Amino acid sequence: MAKATKTVQHALSYQPQHAVWFAATHTLYNRVVAFYFAVINAHEGFLELSNKEALTALEQLTHATTDHPTPILPLTEIADNIPALFRRAAIHAALGSAYKAWNAGMITSRVNPRNTSRECARCHAPIIRYAQGMPQEGYTVGVPLMVCPSCGKRDNADRNASIVIGQRLMSRYQEKPHTLQEDRKLSGTRITQDAEKQQRPSIAVVGQGDPCGHGTAHENACRMDTAFSSIPTQLRLFTE
Repeated sequence: MAKATKTVQHALSYQPQHAVWFAATHTLYNRVVAFYFAVINAHEGFLELSNKEALTALEQLTHATTDHPTPILPLTEIADNIPALFRRAAIHAALGSAYKAWNAGMITSRVNPRNTSRECARCHAPIIRYAQGMPQEGYTVGVPLMVCPSCGKRDNADRNASIVIGQRLMSRYQEKPHTLQEDRKLSGTRITQDAEKQQRPSIAVVGQGDPCGHGTAHENACRMDTAFSSIPTQLRLFTE
């Protein structure tokens, strides 16, 4: 006979200043995830490693310890004294996004989002953003509909913005191949001279760290199944 399950719900109550702390923590977490995602994009060799190996390698590359006091890409450029569990959660989030994209044959890259929600995907003129029943004028943040006064395009505002983001990615990579130095500028990740000479960090050999050092998380190995040569080099954009 199946056991009954009882769900207990509690409403969280906290002081007004705690909401500011939560928001700051959320913002910092997103910045740390973006930092590690940029590192993985700059050095795709991480995706050939298991989860555990990639975690150890990324920590050795970014986190200062007694054995490794000067990491190549110090996380301290984002913030000082980031807790280990916080850092590793961000690493796993970045790895998860990168693994999924790579296995799906998708290009991942950072694209400048500035004004993507204000630009028409068809003619690139400024758009009007409005909600059903509202006057079709001006720009109201967060409402679902858009219309372009220049070309007449009508669409969901978020879909229009996503197409603009894809167009920026494609135009960037169709203009010319990016060098390591250019990718570094786009990602905001600093790379030392040693890494530039090698064109990738030294991640071929990684090992189990000490209990207070790198690589103390225990996960099942999860390697890539798709060969690099089979990954398509372009995204397919859905246009009208």
